[in-house]
Amino acid sequence: RQVDTRPFNLTVTDVGNLTIPYGADPTSEVRNFLARRIASGVSLEPSLAGEAIMGAVCASLKCTAPLDLSPVSQPVKLATGQVRTLYVPLGTKPRDALFAFGNVHRLSMAILQEIFNSLCTTMDCSGYDEE
Repeated sequence: RQVDTRPFNLTVTDVGNLTIPYGADPTSEVRNFLARRIASGVSLEPSLAGEAIMGAVCASLKCTAPLDLSPVSQPVKLATGQVRTLYVPLGTKPRDALFAFGNVHRLSMAILQEIFNSLCTTMDCSGYDEE
């Protein structure tokens, strides 16, 4: 039997179209979808929407982890040696959270770029400026 490698597509009424590529983690894809839609101005209750979307996705795909809607956190060692944590709440553009953090701690653009590069290994930073 041939393996179906087509992406999984789900239309979420009043929210948008979710596409999960073959082999991608459904839980991560749903979280990224919700974060981007909220950041683009779609009004929804994340936990209720997430639960409904995960139900539909997991009925067709193998889901191995629960949906985590908590903020993404990134420890940052400052020039002073202190460690502070950058938080990116669900629906906040990573760049916006980073700039706010940078303003509080008076960080240079070069340092912000380093932090952003590191942050984007922890979370998917792409797709926030589409639409």
